[in-house]
Amino acid sequence: MTCLGVFRPICAIFKTTTASTAWEANPRKVKAVIMGRKTWESIPMNVRPLPQRINIVLTQNSEYDMREGILVAHSLKEAFSRLKKMEIEWGMEKGTPKACLEEVFVIGGGRIFNEAIAHPDCTKLYITEIDGVFNCDTFFPAFSKEDFKEISRSETHTENGISFQFVVYERGALEGGIPPQ
Repeated sequence: MTCLGVFRPICAIFKTTTASTAWEANPRKVKAVIMGRKTWESIPMNVRPLPQRINIVLTQNSEYDMREGILVAHSLKEAFSRLKKMEIEWGMEKGTPKACLEEVFVIGGGRIFNEAIAHPDCTKLYITEIDGVFNCDTFFPAFSKEDFKEISRSETHTENGISFQFVVYERGALEGGIPPQ
């Protein structure tokens, strides 16, 4: 997840979407990111935990050594359960009202994406569609276009000769969505 070259615009959109951008206007609204251990380890040390977000790392290893302030869960179900039950006091002074969890993002890897798409609380998919074939070890899984309808698509961006678009799909969105460009 190193943001170099073609990845700079993608990482900028990722940060804007997943970070608690309303933090300045309303510090009681926070967002969370859930990721697998390999995704966590792929993030450069100097930018983790991802700022202005609650970071949850999924691992089967009960002995996994995690930094203070990072939540560890052993399944996606447990991560959702912990978020729903926890009293969020993230960055608040004592006595300040609890924060409101605004959105939760599952940011990888492949197995966790599959599990999240099947979960009924998964209401949106934020996808970067890259025009090209690349040698990669993890792919976003196929999903039902009957269940998720396209609701927005960015203009085509091109960086270092690679074209891509940012697309949002919503579960149960109105029939028709937006026409592809």
